[in-house]
Amino acid sequence: MGCPGGRQGPYGGQGSAGKALAEIVLWQLEWGSKVEGLIDAHEKAGQAVPDYLVPPPAPPGSDDLLSAFWALSGDRQVSMGAGPVPFASIDAYARRFGYRGDAFDDLVSGIKAMDRAFIEFHEPDEDGKPKKRQAVSSRPMTPSLFKALFG
Repeated sequence: MGCPGGRQGPYGGQGSAGKALAEIVLWQLEWGSKVEGLIDAHEKAGQAVPDYLVPPPAPPGSDDLLSAFWALSGDRQVSMGAGPVPFASIDAYARRFGYRGDAFDDLVSGIKAMDRAFIEFHEPDEDGKPKKRQAVSSRPMTPSLFKALFG
């Protein structure tokens, strides 16, 4: 769903803000729950923190959109895979929190941009197997890194 007159909101479509929001969601899915421990392990081992452990920059004013996405993400249908966040859920969220006009259009397009990334992340590869993810580190697991990670 686009904005009136066919224009895209600042967080939707293929625009740079929509792409930035999608990259944040992908980073959070890939690294969010483990990044603190990985950074600590690299620092304890005296190693530089790899760039991929630093989250991508968020577009100005996108915190509310990211919060809305994660709040609504639990409303998706799951069967053979993760389905999209239902429009009815986005609409109810918008009504509850007073999103109207352009703000509503930006909410919808932002959620849809992040949702595409979420669904793609969870889709299996062509063989039905889970997709291979980026390696946690290009460095081999050394005894000192293992000890820093697991004590």
